[in-house]
Amino acid sequence: MWRGFAELGGVLVAVGKAVNSTAMAARGQVLLDEVKPLGQDITASMIKSEHREGEGFVCHPYVPGAARCDSVDDMVERYHRDVQRQLQRCSEPWRSYAEMLHSGFMENGTVAEIYRYNLHNYGLSRLGVWGGVNIPNAMFGHTGYAVAYGLIAADLPRELLLFVYTQALHVTTRGTWTAYEKTVLDRRDHAWYQFYVSSSQLTLPSALKWMLVFEHPNKPELWLARASPRRWL
Repeated sequence: MWRGFAELGGVLVAVGKAVNSTAMAARGQVLLDEVKPLGQDITASMIKSEHREGEGFVCHPYVPGAARCDSVDDMVERYHRDVQRQLQRCSEPWRSYAEMLHSGFMENGTVAEIYRYNLHNYGLSRLGVWGGVNIPNAMFGHTGYAVAYGLIAADLPRELLLFVYTQALHVTTRGTWTAYEKTVLDRRDHAWYQFYVSSSQLTLPSALKWMLVFEHPNKPELWLARASPRRWL
């Protein structure tokens, strides 16, 4: 919502001025006026929800009110068994965190904390690629483009490179570069769910494009080769 208000508001204002439509420009300005207070509310909520775990890792819960960052099973247990089956789908931190990074809203430090927490939690990450807590050793590719976008926007090139090489070597097939929705380090395990999905196919091309040329979402800056390996230069 925050990103939508910021981008759509700017478009409406610009187009409204270009076509001499004060009404359109005014509608855009209404959205832009909400960007700052909405951002302040989101930031305040995140600060109130965060807590530290283990060796000083900062946990930013992916579900408001959750007491942990790798599962919401303890919250689901209070419901009837039939409802529990539906709510189990809520226990997908990799999906929520990907969307958080893709928003381009969070401060660089917050993105780094989320990445670090996931990287050091076996149930959430394998070699920098996030996965599901309900499938051991899983790596999910179909939300990877959002993670890649958030990492480069937060100026985390090393973390992005680990993510990109893991995606290339483990989440795509050799030769044809066909991308799985999800896979595991040892593909002999859980082979039944290793199937193609189009959103995964977008991850590597998008990441490679951003490594070479990236337009920052919140600043009038164009980054060139910001996350490219030195040997490419």
